[in-house]
Amino acid sequence: MYYLVLLETSGNQHYIFATNKLRENVGASELTARVGLSRSLEAVALVTRIPLYANDLWTLHANLLSKEKNPPLESGRLDAEVILATSGKALLLVRHEALGQEIVRYVTEQTLRLTPGLTVHGAISPVPETLTLQEVHQAIGKVHTTLGQVRYAVPGMMQRLARRPFVAECATSGLPAAQYDTRQPEPGARSVVALAKRQAAQVGQRRMAAVVQSMAPQVRLPRSIDDLETRFAGLEWLAVIHADGNGLGQLLLQFHQWMEQMQPGAQGRDYLNAYRRFSLALDVCTARAFGAALTQLQQRTPREESTVPVLPLVLGGDDLTVVCDGQMAVRFTHDFLTAFEVETSQRDPQHLDGIIPAIAHQQASGAPRLSSCAGIAIVKPHFPFHAAYELSEALLQSAKQVKTKLPSVPCSALDYHVLYDASGADLERIRAQLMVDSGATVLVGRPYVVTPPADLGEAQRDTWVAPRLWEHLQRRVKAMQATDAESGEEARRRLPNSMLHSLREGLFLGHQPAEARVQLVRQRYDLAAVLESTGSLFWPEHGGHMTGFLDALDLVGFWD
Repeated sequence: MYYLVLLETSGNQHYIFATNKLRENVGASELTARVGLSRSLEAVALVTRIPLYANDLWTLHANLLSKEKNPPLESGRLDAEVILATSGKALLLVRHEALGQEIVRYVTEQTLRLTPGLTVHGAISPVPETLTLQEVHQAIGKVHTTLGQVRYAVPGMMQRLARRPFVAECATSGLPAAQYDTRQPEPGARSVVALAKRQAAQVGQRRMAAVVQSMAPQVRLPRSIDDLETRFAGLEWLAVIHADGNGLGQLLLQFHQWMEQMQPGAQGRDYLNAYRRFSLALDVCTARAFGAALTQLQQRTPREESTVPVLPLVLGGDDLTVVCDGQMAVRFTHDFLTAFEVETSQRDPQHLDGIIPAIAHQQASGAPRLSSCAGIAIVKPHFPFHAAYELSEALLQSAKQVKTKLPSVPCSALDYHVLYDASGADLERIRAQLMVDSGATVLVGRPYVVTPPADLGEAQRDTWVAPRLWEHLQRRVKAMQATDAESGEEARRRLPNSMLHSLREGLFLGHQPAEARVQLVRQRYDLAAVLESTGSLFWPEHGGHMTGFLDALDLVGFWD
């Protein structure tokens, strides 16, 4: 009998965004990544005596794919095999249950000692040595179920940091302070959680920079944490972007079915090898898509500001969490999502010979690629990061409705919100305030589909998709930004701000008053580019009306 060992962190986003200090955000991201990468692989190396971890992404992947350094367990050469190792998660196959327990003990104890405040759990599930396809698939499902049970049974890590009377408060986290940190630039009382994050920050920044440089060597990132904090402090708007792949959970739940279709007669070993290669290829695609988006962003950046104001916090698997200049966020996210689709369709050796499109092609859609969605919360720099992340997560879920609206084809979408009112970041409440006429008229059309129409095929004519294509949003924003430059005079907007905001006010009066205002000004201004093809501000949907006018107007100052 062999045993699967699963190690995974929980509460990652709360841990990363607990404070507004970029230094601690970066450090928390690094500490989370270490659990699934360096710490789990270190535990394996104590057994096998073969180091697998490397800071360089390509070297790490080569080590995990090497039959010399990470051979199949059934070869009898080693007692542990790494199936999956990514940020915050590792899946191992070991020969003895006691060995699995020792690995779980080592990783959890080291995390408790070196990474206070971060919760990590481990689970072990048996799998027969015959390693049939069905046995392996069932064991992977069982070990994930067991981990969920452990997660609910074990008290959370933060319960170890309960407040006691007469204890000084940490200057950044609000937790009980452990010591007074005299280091500049911000000395003060610090909790053990904040201290651990700060100590890991510089290493984390260098690790992320190394990944970016390997994918986009021409991109210039801030040189240090101090440089980052200086640059972000001077920004008028910050954006928290959270992107996540579509349908990956369901794909992995049915991975054995796709394996049988792709490779008739496949066994459990084929499953494990494909599972590992799929995971590594997903890491590559996300990192390369991020690099492609950064490259396009740098091309739009003024030459005197060649350093890109982007801070990646989570970059692994199909997940991306980024803090960046709010004025660049929406187009940057569009570039990432479209690049992700392109990357997941590639079949060259860098993409592990097309394991992703081969698996994706087996799904009902038949399209050889994956898609992703993103939520973008654009806030003021002083706004709490954890609240901004929660808003971006809600916006991500809003964007993911594209999966149910258009289940027939992989489709990427994004949703966004510019938070002018700092009184609350509840998306449900925000969107409820953008309904008039007793809910029959909705003043936002978001989310928007960013997949190119050519890749959507006939789906681009779907009644839900057609008015939400990215090109419509782009057309409206460009029309609102367009100017007429006259000799000797300052360029003036073709559609004056006063007129656009008059139309905006009309929207909140209801469908008919808004249309009446359009009729008042359409003889003076060319409104074709900001209206629907019917000449209306609205398109019909579910017996009511929706408009993309406000969507575009919100982005006029956040496009270039």
